[in-house]
Amino acid sequence: MPTTTTQNYLILTLGTRDVQLNKSALEQSNWEIIDNKFIRKDNLLLEVKYSPDFPTNYTLSPRKAGKIVLENIELFMDFLSFPMITPLVAKILDENIPIHKCILVYTDQEQEWQDGKVKDNHYNSDTFYFKEIIYQALQRKGIFTEAQLDEYAIYEQITNIDLHYKKFGKGMEDLIGQTDSDEIDKIYLLPQGGLDQINQAITMQLIQSFGNKVQLYEKPDGGELKKLEFTSLFLYDLHKQKINKHLQDYDFGLIDKSLTTDKYVLALCRYANKRLKMQHNDLRNDLELINEKFPNESYRFEIENNRLKDCYLAAKINYNQGNYEDFLWRMFTIYENIYLQELWTYKKDLSFQHLFRYNDGNNNNTALISYLEKNMPEGIIPYLEKRVRLNNPSRNLYEYLHTFLIKEGHIQSRGNTYSQREILTLLGKLTQLRNECAHNMQPVTQNEIDQKIKNGKQGSWLLKFDTYFEIKNMDVFDTIAQLVKQSL
Repeated sequence: MPTTTTQNYLILTLGTRDVQLNKSALEQSNWEIIDNKFIRKDNLLLEVKYSPDFPTNYTLSPRKAGKIVLENIELFMDFLSFPMITPLVAKILDENIPIHKCILVYTDQEQEWQDGKVKDNHYNSDTFYFKEIIYQALQRKGIFTEAQLDEYAIYEQITNIDLHYKKFGKGMEDLIGQTDSDEIDKIYLLPQGGLDQINQAITMQLIQSFGNKVQLYEKPDGGELKKLEFTSLFLYDLHKQKINKHLQDYDFGLIDKSLTTDKYVLALCRYANKRLKMQHNDLRNDLELINEKFPNESYRFEIENNRLKDCYLAAKINYNQGNYEDFLWRMFTIYENIYLQELWTYKKDLSFQHLFRYNDGNNNNTALISYLEKNMPEGIIPYLEKRVRLNNPSRNLYEYLHTFLIKEGHIQSRGNTYSQREILTLLGKLTQLRNECAHNMQPVTQNEIDQKIKNGKQGSWLLKFDTYFEIKNMDVFDTIAQLVKQSL
């Protein structure tokens, strides 16, 4: 339902058949009809046209006849007929839809005609006078008395769709009066009269600016008023293109309710976005929806021991997108926590975050020691005291814990082609570059990263991390992207 602040708009594009005269009414008022080409009363002679599409009316030359009708509006008011626009106006009135602003779009090529750029027949087809006639008819008949009557003129190159598409895109505020979609409830658009180029340009730009708020209608000659589904069809394809682009870039967070209402697609994208942002404690609700829709794929979404892998995949996305500062930050995070992932194979709920102590850092952290004694095998404290300070959790602490667990046979050493030591060397170089950039307050380039690694281009050294983390391409995020595409 519209709020008290939202408004409804009616936009009509005017063409050469939007203002007509009713034959029967003219005859009953004793107008002389001459060969269906002229009508005359007293000293007033008006050229008219008969069209089989409108057998009960006469059509008019918009500029020549339109001027005469406007100048004699009192004389012609009872004979005026608007067969193109009347059905939509009647529908709005019958349904008690409040219209706050009525906008007529018309052409006026006066200047181009004077400059010799427009031929007489095109000039005489301008709907400038039709616009004035329709406004006066609405006012005198008490239609849309509460509405603001406004107009939008097309002065030049009226068949240049490129020009008008750009103008409507840049000047939507000139047409509507403002561009805040939240202030609009519905826009009733009848792009029936006028030129196709103008109608198409205004329709596309309105839909792109205001989406499903645009209610599009057509009135075929001799047919009934019809509401078109083009708005929804166009937006569906437009949104699908945007979604596919976001999937290609792994920008799952940009796929939201503005692009789709499919709850399963939204759940997949929220789930992927949270994993890439390391929000692993906030996945339950989305996982339930995903498993409901894709029960055979549920095994792919296990996150146990995958946090560091997700961090690397997010870093890989950052690198491919040219976001090198975030790439270095994520690789630094991996460097600091790479052994912690190995410790989770021993005990999956290990967590040291609550044990950091930033003051009195040279003395032992009794809480940390107590936690290690409770969660690690016997003999761990004497082993660690000979090798590392027990003041705060650190990468060195995790490394020695990892070594101890392997030595005592509690976990197995990784048997990957690329050793953990080689990965740590690469991470150390990237961490050094991160620190340099932070201290110098300078951005970093891909070339600087590749030079620091000294191991060839992206395709070689990133493959070492792919192998270490046992992934191919973008792993589960490729699966998610494919499931989203299948659901569109």
